[in-house]
Formats: sequence, structure tokens, C-alpha cells
Amino acid sequence: MRRLLIPLIAAAVSIAAGAVLFAAAERLPVTTGLYWAVTTASTVGYGDVLPRTGTGRLVTVLVMLTAIPSLGAAFAALASIHVARRLGPRHQAALAEAKAARQIAADTYRHVTSRDHALAPAAGSTGPVTGRETS
Repeated sequence: MRRLLIPLIAAAVSIAAGAVLFAAAERLPVTTGLYWAVTTASTVGYGDVLPRTGTGRLVTVLVMLTAIPSLGAAFAALASIHVARRLGPRHQAALAEAKAARQIAADTYRHVTSRDHALAPAAGSTGPVTGRETS
């Protein structure tokens, strides 16, 4: 739940601070600043309220670079929570299978690359093959 709350709080702070700063920079009512911040953070951006000052443009960039990714992270966390609840035990079983497969691969690699490992001789050869010959 924490991975959902942190991005939501970050987005809310960014939107609220952006609304107040934008309203002050553009000499608009705070309610108009809040409307602008929400439409900007949601990437709708109707275009009816625009930054006209350098400070307003700076606030716009800061809101875009903080609120949009924060909302994206919040929605990703929400989707992750939903998928984890929906899949439940099947997801845990798949993770366990993947972990077991990685362990088998690692054990096989260690065995094949160990110094005392000898490969089976090829047909017609006269001795053990160690895998270290280059000819």
C-alpha cells in the first residue's frame, strides 16, 4: 500500500504547490491555478489557461516533470496490486518455478565450468576431452 500512497502524495503536493505558484506567477485566482494544474498533470491540457510569464512556464515544466511521473507510478502500483491480488497463488507458484529454473541453470553452469569436469570423448577419439583444448 505504501508504494501507492507515496506517488499519490507526491502528485498531490506537486499539483497543489504548482497551482498556488502558477496562480501567483500569472496573477490568476487559485481556483484557476488548481484547474490548470490538474489539467496539466493529467496531460489533458485544454489550452484555455496558458503560462504567459517566464515564472509561469518554469512552474509548468516543474509540474509536468513531477506530477505526471508521480501519477504514472501511482497507476502502475495500483495495477500491480490488482494483478497480484487477482493472480494470487498462481503468481507465487510461477515465481517459485522461475527461481528453481535459475538455480538449475546456475548449478549446471558451475558443473560444466569446474576444473575437474571432463566431457565424454567423441567417437574415434583416444582419451577424455576436457573442453580446454583449442585444436
